[in-house]
This record gives sequence, C-alpha cells and structure tokens, in this order.
Amino acid sequence: MTAVPEYIAIGSDSIKWGVEDPVIASALADKAGFAAADIQPMSALLPKLEAAWAAEQPLDAAQGRATQDFMAVFDGVKTDLSEVRQMMKNNLPANDPLFVALGLNETQPTDQDGVLAYAVRAFSNAKALTEAQLAPLAKRKWDAARFDAALNRARSAQALNDAQESAKAAAKTATDQLYNLIDEFDALFHPYAKEARRVLAKVTGALDKMQLARGVPAKPRRPVYRPRAAKVAKPTA
Repeated sequence: MTAVPEYIAIGSDSIKWGVEDPVIASALADKAGFAAADIQPMSALLPKLEAAWAAEQPLDAAQGRATQDFMAVFDGVKTDLSEVRQMMKNNLPANDPLFVALGLNETQPTDQDGVLAYAVRAFSNAKALTEAQLAPLAKRKWDAARFDAALNRARSAQALNDAQESAKAAAKTATDQLYNLIDEFDALFHPYAKEARRVLAKVTGALDKMQLARGVPAKPRRPVYRPRAAKVAKPTA
C-alpha cells in the first residue's frame, strides 16, 4: 500500500514527464499507444485528487481531537460508575434497596451509548433519594454534590460523543470522496504505469524521472470504518 501523498506525487511525475519529455512521450505513444490525449484524463483528475486530500486532512484531524475529548470524559464516567458500585458492594448488603433505587442492580451495558445512558439514569436517580437514603452513601464520600458532578460528567460525555460522531461522519464523507477519486484515477493510471515500465525499461533515467523505477505504486487502501454500535467499552467492576 502506498501513502496517499506519495501516490499522488508519483502519479504527478509519471504524467508530467509522459507528456513533457519528448523521448518518454514518443516511446509511450509509439510503443504503448499512450498519446497526450490518452494521458489527459489522468492529468485532469490529479488536481481533484490533491484538493480532496487537502480537504480530508483537517476533517480527519478534527475527528481525532473530538475522539480524544470524548474519551477523556468517558473514562471519568466509567470510573464514577465503578467507584460508586464498588463502594456500595463493600458497605451494603447485596439486597439493599439502594441498588434498585439507583438502577445499579441492572447489568451495565458494554457499548458506549449504553454505558452513558446507564450512567445518566443512575446519577439522575440519586437526585431523587431522600436524605435518609443518601446518608450511608454520603458517609462514604458519595454525597449529593458528588452525584451531581458525576451526572454532569455523564451528560457532558453524551454531548461529546455526539460531537465525535458528527466529526467522524464529516471525515468519512471526505475520505470516501478522496478514495472514490483514487479508484477512478488508478483505473487509468495502473495500466499506464505498467506500460511505461515495459517500454521505458531501457531508456536511461526515464523511470527514475517518472518515479516508476521501483515499480507501479500500489493503490492506497481505503480505511475501514466501524459503525457506532460496534464501539465497545470495557464493563466496570
């Protein structure tokens, strides 16, 4: 697999010298049937490829930042769930009604959306506890203020998760556009490059000039995206 910038650079030099170098152009036309008019469709695609690559880069970077922002808060949500559950297990009988009141008697989901919904529900339920119900939890540092903070963190993570998905969708659209152009370009370029290597093998310096001396570049591989539902979070203790 060739990196996209390298692939574009090789394609650009191969096409440039296939038209502008008279010796190369003559050999391609006479021995492989690639006249300037046959090369023009590839030449027309190159600016589109370069523009698509330039457009994809900031969107890809934005997706990375959105994911980092989300994961930093999401890790805190998972820690909150783990700590409150462990505190209750250590200090309350297994059948204590507080587990039901908070919803922590239910199995925690493993997907990110499910974990966040579970956390918001549990920490929202804590707001409905009476002072008497909250007392044994507050004694172990889980008072109303801490539950409020945990709820705010979970809601913030939900918003960041949505922002992450929006950024991912924008990046995916740009990436699909880029790789659709690569597919279109490579369908023309690959046979051209193979023929160039064949007919120019004995023309001194020609393949070096066209960046084809090491072979025909492999088409960049299209990234594979996992759908949102496939994202999995490790269950907390």
